[in-house]
Amino acid sequence: MPTSLRPDACLAQIAAGHLAPVYFITGPDAEMKSKVMTALAESLEADLRDFNLDRQHAAESKGDLRKQLWNVLDQARTLPMMAPRRIVMLMGAERVLAAIREAEGSSDEIDAFEAYLKSPEPHATVVFVTGSEPDGRAKAVKLLGPTGEFPDFGIGR
Repeated sequence: MPTSLRPDACLAQIAAGHLAPVYFITGPDAEMKSKVMTALAESLEADLRDFNLDRQHAAESKGDLRKQLWNVLDQARTLPMMAPRRIVMLMGAERVLAAIREAEGSSDEIDAFEAYLKSPEPHATVVFVTGSEPDGRAKAVKLLGPTGEFPDFGIGR
Protein backbone atom coordinates (compact mmCIF):
# COMPACT_ATOMS: atom_id res chain seq x y z
CA MET A 1 0.00 0.00 0.00
CA PRO A 2 1.40 3.41 -0.90
CA THR A 3 2.39 5.86 1.77
CA SER A 4 -0.05 8.74 1.54
CA LEU A 5 1.25 12.07 2.82
CA ARG A 6 -0.51 15.30 3.49
CA PRO A 7 1.15 18.06 1.43
CA ASP A 8 2.47 19.82 4.55
CA ALA A 9 4.03 16.57 5.81
CA CYS A 10 5.54 15.99 2.38
CA LEU A 11 7.04 19.50 2.36
CA ALA A 12 8.44 18.99 5.89
CA GLN A 13 9.98 15.67 4.84
CA ILE A 14 11.65 17.32 1.84
CA ALA A 15 12.85 20.30 3.93
CA ALA A 16 14.45 17.84 6.37
CA GLY A 17 16.33 16.25 3.47
CA HIS A 18 14.47 12.95 3.62
CA LEU A 19 13.57 12.34 -0.01
CA ALA A 20 11.79 9.20 -1.12
CA PRO A 21 13.11 7.34 -4.18
CA VAL A 22 9.77 7.85 -5.96
CA TYR A 23 6.96 10.39 -5.62
CA PHE A 24 3.60 10.05 -7.32
CA ILE A 25 1.96 13.46 -7.14
CA THR A 26 -1.66 13.52 -8.21
CA GLY A 27 -4.83 15.43 -7.48
CA PRO A 28 -6.59 18.67 -8.41
CA ASP A 29 -4.54 21.16 -6.34
CA ALA A 30 -2.10 22.53 -8.93
CA GLU A 31 -0.71 25.15 -6.56
CA MET A 32 0.23 22.59 -3.91
CA LYS A 33 1.69 20.23 -6.53
CA SER A 34 3.81 23.13 -7.73
CA LYS A 35 5.00 23.83 -4.16
CA VAL A 36 6.08 20.21 -3.72
CA MET A 37 7.88 20.14 -7.09
CA THR A 38 9.60 23.44 -6.25
CA ALA A 39 10.67 22.11 -2.84
CA LEU A 40 12.09 19.00 -4.47
CA ALA A 41 14.00 21.05 -7.03
CA GLU A 42 15.28 23.43 -4.36
CA SER A 43 16.54 20.50 -2.31
CA LEU A 44 19.36 20.32 -4.85
CA GLU A 45 22.35 22.63 -4.46
CA ALA A 46 21.57 25.78 -6.46
CA ASP A 47 24.90 25.86 -8.33
CA LEU A 48 24.50 22.25 -9.49
CA ARG A 49 20.72 22.16 -9.98
CA ASP A 50 20.90 22.52 -13.77
CA PHE A 51 23.05 19.39 -13.95
CA ASN A 52 21.03 17.27 -11.53
CA LEU A 53 17.41 18.17 -12.26
CA ASP A 54 15.67 16.73 -15.30
CA ARG A 55 12.14 17.88 -16.13
CA GLN A 56 10.12 16.25 -18.86
CA HIS A 57 6.61 16.74 -20.16
CA ALA A 58 4.65 13.80 -21.55
CA ALA A 59 5.23 13.27 -25.26
CA GLU A 60 2.50 13.67 -27.86
CA SER A 61 2.50 10.33 -29.70
CA LYS A 62 1.75 6.94 -28.11
CA GLY A 63 5.04 5.48 -29.36
CA ASP A 64 6.97 8.36 -27.86
CA LEU A 65 5.05 8.04 -24.59
CA ARG A 66 6.18 4.43 -24.20
CA LYS A 67 9.78 5.39 -25.03
CA GLN A 68 9.61 8.20 -22.50
CA LEU A 69 9.55 5.80 -19.56
CA TRP A 70 12.87 4.38 -20.78
CA ASN A 71 14.25 7.91 -20.90
CA VAL A 72 13.09 8.63 -17.33
CA LEU A 73 14.68 5.41 -16.06
CA ASP A 74 17.93 6.15 -17.93
CA GLN A 75 18.06 9.63 -16.41
CA ALA A 76 17.46 8.19 -12.94
CA ARG A 77 20.35 5.77 -13.43
CA THR A 78 22.71 8.59 -14.43
CA LEU A 79 24.97 9.55 -11.57
CA PRO A 80 24.54 13.08 -10.25
CA MET A 81 27.21 15.63 -11.08
CA MET A 82 29.25 16.59 -8.01
CA ALA A 83 26.23 16.11 -5.75
CA PRO A 84 24.65 13.30 -3.75
CA ARG A 85 21.31 13.31 -5.60
CA ARG A 86 19.59 13.88 -8.90
CA ILE A 87 15.87 14.42 -9.43
CA VAL A 88 13.89 13.39 -12.50
CA MET A 89 10.38 14.83 -12.91
CA LEU A 90 7.78 13.69 -15.41
CA MET A 91 4.79 15.99 -15.81
CA GLY A 92 1.71 14.48 -17.44
CA ALA A 93 2.72 11.06 -16.14
CA GLU A 94 -0.83 9.75 -16.45
CA ARG A 95 -0.41 9.82 -20.25
CA VAL A 96 2.79 7.76 -20.07
CA LEU A 97 1.24 5.28 -17.64
CA ALA A 98 -1.88 4.98 -19.86
CA ALA A 99 0.25 4.26 -22.94
CA ILE A 100 2.06 1.55 -21.02
CA ARG A 101 -1.25 0.13 -19.78
CA GLU A 102 -2.47 -0.26 -23.35
CA ALA A 103 0.58 -2.42 -24.08
CA GLU A 104 0.66 -4.37 -20.79
CA GLY A 105 0.28 -7.74 -22.48
CA SER A 106 3.64 -7.38 -24.23
CA SER A 107 5.30 -4.50 -22.49
CA ASP A 108 9.01 -4.53 -21.79
CA GLU A 109 8.43 -1.12 -20.20
CA ILE A 110 6.41 -2.67 -17.37
CA ASP A 111 9.20 -5.15 -16.64
CA ALA A 112 11.82 -2.39 -16.63
CA PHE A 113 9.60 -0.16 -14.49
CA GLU A 114 8.97 -2.97 -12.00
CA ALA A 115 12.68 -3.79 -11.81
CA TYR A 116 13.53 -0.14 -11.16
CA LEU A 117 10.87 0.22 -8.46
CA LYS A 118 12.11 -2.94 -6.71
CA SER A 119 15.63 -1.53 -6.64
CA PRO A 120 15.60 2.25 -7.17
CA GLU A 121 18.86 4.09 -7.58
CA PRO A 122 20.02 5.39 -4.19
CA HIS A 123 21.17 8.67 -5.75
CA ALA A 124 17.90 9.48 -7.56
CA THR A 125 14.39 10.67 -6.85
CA VAL A 126 11.87 10.10 -9.62
CA VAL A 127 8.74 12.25 -9.51
CA PHE A 128 5.62 11.33 -11.46
CA VAL A 129 3.22 14.29 -11.64
CA THR A 130 -0.26 13.84 -13.05
CA GLY A 131 -2.70 16.44 -14.28
CA SER A 132 -5.62 14.08 -13.77
CA GLU A 133 -6.27 10.99 -11.69
CA PRO A 134 -4.54 8.02 -13.38
CA ASP A 135 -6.25 4.70 -13.99
CA GLY A 136 -5.79 2.81 -10.72
CA ARG A 137 -6.25 -0.52 -12.52
CA ALA A 138 -3.04 -0.02 -14.48
CA LYS A 139 -0.19 -2.25 -13.37
CA ALA A 140 2.24 0.68 -13.63
CA VAL A 141 0.15 2.64 -11.10
CA LYS A 142 -0.16 -0.39 -8.79
CA LEU A 143 3.60 -0.94 -8.96
CA LEU A 144 4.24 2.54 -7.57
CA GLY A 145 2.56 1.52 -4.30
CA PRO A 146 5.36 -0.25 -2.43
CA THR A 147 8.01 2.33 -3.34
CA GLY A 148 6.31 5.65 -3.87
CA GLU A 149 5.26 8.47 -1.61
CA PHE A 150 1.81 9.71 -2.56
CA PRO A 151 1.18 13.25 -1.41
CA ASP A 152 -2.59 13.53 -0.86
CA PHE A 153 -3.96 16.55 -2.72
CA GLY A 154 -7.60 16.02 -1.94
CA ILE A 155 -8.47 12.96 -3.99
CA GLY A 156 -9.35 9.87 -2.03
CA ARG A 157 -7.91 6.51 -2.96
